[in-house]
Amino acid sequence: KRRNVFRVGVAYAIVAWLLIEITATTFPILKLPDWSVTLVTALVLIGFPLALIVAWAFELTPEGIKRETDVDSTEPVTRKARSKLDFAIIGLLALAVVYFAVDKFVLQTDPIPAAEPTTQVKSIAVLPFANMSGDPEQEFFSDGISEELLNVLAKVKGLRVTSRTSAFAFKGTNTSIPEIAEILGVDHVLEGSVRMAGDRVRITAQLIEVDTDSHLDSHLWSESYDRDLSDIFAVQDEIAAKVGEALKVALLGADSKPIWTSSETSIDVYSDYLLARQKLANPNYETLPAAKRLLKSVIERDPEYAPAYAELANAYEIMGGWGMIPTSEAWSQMLPLAEKALSLDDRLADGWLLLSIARWKTGDLKGARAARERALELDPRNPLVLRHMVEHWSLSHEPERGLVYADELLRVDPLS
Repeated sequence: KRRNVFRVGVAYAIVAWLLIEITATTFPILKLPDWSVTLVTALVLIGFPLALIVAWAFELTPEGIKRETDVDSTEPVTRKARSKLDFAIIGLLALAVVYFAVDKFVLQTDPIPAAEPTTQVKSIAVLPFANMSGDPEQEFFSDGISEELLNVLAKVKGLRVTSRTSAFAFKGTNTSIPEIAEILGVDHVLEGSVRMAGDRVRITAQLIEVDTDSHLDSHLWSESYDRDLSDIFAVQDEIAAKVGEALKVALLGADSKPIWTSSETSIDVYSDYLLARQKLANPNYETLPAAKRLLKSVIERDPEYAPAYAELANAYEIMGGWGMIPTSEAWSQMLPLAEKALSLDDRLADGWLLLSIARWKTGDLKGARAARERALELDPRNPLVLRHMVEHWSLSHEPERGLVYADELLRVDPLS
């Protein structure tokens, strides 16, 4: 006590806690590696006994640091040093309380979402439609049709749709429909095929109900559509409506407007958009620049096509994360692209998510939170949005919130 070891220990503990908390919050924003937070924590812990040893052996005086044995503890200078330590501890405690209050009640006000009962929710997986065109280069189009149907069905209340990642994991396999349904935890499967010939397209779709207990399946509905390629958006809406009717779930929202699928554009622009999205779904150092070029071409040909701006922002985000371009360039490009996408269509959940990421990367934490909440409101089962929520809360001080979103993510993306 006379050598101020207790005082130094308390002051060190408070500073160490503040340092670890601030590090855990700021290092992810600065895109520093995960081990850097661990390194700071380890150094702080190692420094604690060293600080106590120094406090025991030395003392700070007006003449500098001296060995404690060379200092008279009854001198006014030593008493003044103890008094300064006491004031420093009080100040640090006040700072810690303020930081805790701001962190707890100002920065993190998102409510913990209530887990939805799964027994009342119908579930479906949209498998990748088979490419029957005889041209492997057209594979992206049949995949894109499947993904668009998946996206529109995912917005139906009362219907849980398995994400693209999990559903497409069975592409090219011989896994039976009942086995797929059991693995994905769904009771319905939508499959089909796409055949393109010139300016015509034939889309065949069938909805299958599966009893995973008996491994039996039955066809609820099946239909083929022979249309001009220019009618592709209407066909997607029609198939989604048929699925909803067969499952007896409403395909109309509270405002009685049809479910939104995707902004319409010309078929050549839409094809390039689907091709770029396929490349982004399977990213590597060759497909990412190709996807970026395609999306820039799409925007040049149709400057009003909102999804292309969102996907281009996504391309920059991935390329920045992979180190293919400077992160500062990636974030600065993302922000105006996400804002442009939302100015054209403010219902794009992916656009709001990318806006949230861009704002977070550039230090606008309040704006990032607002955009994140909007993305979740628009599409609460979007796996990208859920994954971002898990990441956000896993870096915070309330990981139980992240667990709630992780549970929901595993329901919509069981193979994640």
